[in-house]
Amino acid sequence: MVILGIDPGTVRLGYGVILKEKNQLIYLKSGLLNFPSQPLNQRLLAIEKAFKKLLKETKPNLVGLEKIYFVKNKKTGLAIAQSLGVLLTAILEKQIPFIEMTPSEIKKTISGYGQTDKKGVAKMVGFFLHLKKEEIPKIDDVSDALAIAICAAFKNIDLNSLIK
Repeated sequence: MVILGIDPGTVRLGYGVILKEKNQLIYLKSGLLNFPSQPLNQRLLAIEKAFKKLLKETKPNLVGLEKIYFVKNKKTGLAIAQSLGVLLTAILEKQIPFIEMTPSEIKKTISGYGQTDKKGVAKMVGFFLHLKKEEIPKIDDVSDALAIAICAAFKNIDLNSLIK
């Protein structure tokens, strides 16, 4: 099963792709999609285009997304929510099962503690994917996306129940 983890944003979007084979998690690919500073409506179109291309390239069986549940800045939170809406629409159009998780749920699942810092998350990503220290992504959005993919893999769910 190919799992795509997404750390949503409006200026940059982290992604991580893993393979779940029996009880083993295998790193396939990760990266960052950057979107230039332009009006939000144009950026949302760019996000949609880039994300649909990513879905086509990676052909995931499941997508994991970070759920927005708390924001310090309302303006930023609304923009991220709009970006998430674009991502969800693309996922639903392709009829790909997805799961959303809060940041604390992701941290607790990957490390056992819901307040783990970014370095701790990255370290656990390396542990679960058997990456050498120098192979662990240095950019938080990318390591977070891989953590999301790992957490989605840990969720033992019936994929058919997610397709509505």
